[in-house]
Amino acid sequence: MKSLRSFAAILLSLLFWNVAGFAQSTPAFPRIQGETFAGRKVQLPEDVRGKVGVLIFGFTKASSKPTGAWAKKISADFVGREDFEL
Repeated sequence: MKSLRSFAAILLSLLFWNVAGFAQSTPAFPRIQGETFAGRKVQLPEDVRGKVGVLIFGFTKASSKPTGAWAKKISADFVGREDFEL
């Protein structure tokens, strides 16, 4: 049992090491400025710094239905959270 715990500890250490290495090598999120359809000005990533940010967009008019459904579901799940921005 002890060797199984040691093996699990080694695996977890390798996993965290790989995740940390990946996070450091990922490029920065590009700066995006625009305005929502509701008229609100948006600057990313500044507007979501320190928060959980979810960006949903579609490329066609037909995508408005599925992207709207995702936005509605996510909003309902995170309603009232100060650390969340959709």
